Amino acid sequence: MAKKPGSDQRNSIGSEQLFGQVVTDEGVDDEGFPVASAIIRLVGDLQALGGDPHAVVNSRGAVTWTHAITGFVGSLWNCWQKYVARSVAGITWAEIRKEAAEDNPSLRETAGVMTAGKRYFLPENRTYTDMRNIVPDVVWDRVLKDFDGDLWGCWSRYVQGKVIGLSWEAFRTQVNEHNPGLFEGRSGREMARRGRLIFLPRNEPANEYARVVYAGHAGRFTFENLPPGIYRVEINGDGFIPYTGEVTAPTETRRIFYLQPVVIVIARGDPFVRVAGRDFAVDGRRFRFLGVNLRGLVHYQLSDPVRRANAHQQLSAARDMGVRVIRVFVPHHEISAEETRNRLQGLLGLMEQQFPNMYLILALCNLYGDVNFRVNGDTNEGPNNVYNLQPRRTEKHILNHNCIQTHIKNN
Repeated sequence: MAKKPGSDQRNSIGSEQLFGQVVTDEGVDDEGFPVASAIIRLVGDLQALGGDPHAVVNSRGAVTWTHAITGFVGSLWNCWQKYVARSVAGITWAEIRKEAAEDNPSLRETAGVMTAGKRYFLPENRTYTDMRNIVPDVVWDRVLKDFDGDLWGCWSRYVQGKVIGLSWEAFRTQVNEHNPGLFEGRSGREMARRGRLIFLPRNEPANEYARVVYAGHAGRFTFENLPPGIYRVEINGDGFIPYTGEVTAPTETRRIFYLQPVVIVIARGDPFVRVAGRDFAVDGRRFRFLGVNLRGLVHYQLSDPVRRANAHQQLSAARDMGVRVIRVFVPHHEISAEETRNRLQGLLGLMEQQFPNMYLILALCNLYGDVNFRVNGDTNEGPNNVYNLQPRRTEKHILNHNCIQTHIKNN
């Protein structure tokens, strides 16, 4: 399926189509009920989707909605063109249009139009200092033949969204370095005529590309202009088990995809809150609640790390407000693991006897280093500081990735 880097990729656009429908297998007469808004990812190799202007590199984990901007006025499309399309890889316009309001709720009030004076968060390819060893390399070994056009046309079709760590400005600067004489005798950014081999960038390792669509209200979707080939289909819908399969173009032009709903049976008498589909459940019933943070509740009135606090009074006040769930931090950097265990058991005993209809969410690690609720031994100062990562545009220090990937997972 995959073509080796350096092989000839010609200037052609596919003509195949895939018409699909996503349904649940709990329908009537084997027809199923449509699954609206399911996300469908069509994944192919460099040969299949590397020249598709609607495809991006299949590395969605490299994208975060953390680029904050202010002062922009206009449509989401224009914002994407200005801040995202030329510099961010791994996310399609379809995903941006769908997800923007989730990270920017104010867009729902303005019909997706950005207004002056508001702060918005956009996608970016963030690289933290302690993760640079796993960022994919940019290599210029992808060979293109028979392309006739300008530099922007080459970028928008073969590179935009497909190479993490390479913006339009960097591509425009570096392309001549890797293709000497590319613009000889040509005007402006017009490139050499047909027949010349052109070396383009790609990520190493990263040889998969993806197109993304969302199912309509009837569960239907369409992928157009696909080259012949075998594609992997990944489908996700809220409340359904993710689906992964294959389709072959042009052999399969119409296909129905069946999703199985998530079904979790919660037994009566189970004291723990569980996840059942899109709901929480406890004791065999749906569980909906109000919750509050009482970060130091485990340690109240014990060795006094939190002064003048009383667990019983705090729980009583929360219960009187209709609160049923309390989130607490279990560790404290001045308290041993054995003592922490004893304090937690004491709190659970108090709740079981006097607050039996209330529940705890136990936080075992603190992201921020500015409070004492962190694991004994995780220091926020000196050479062994694990809270030495400072995101842009904030004064807060948070746990570094090495600690999360090694220390916390191992423990």
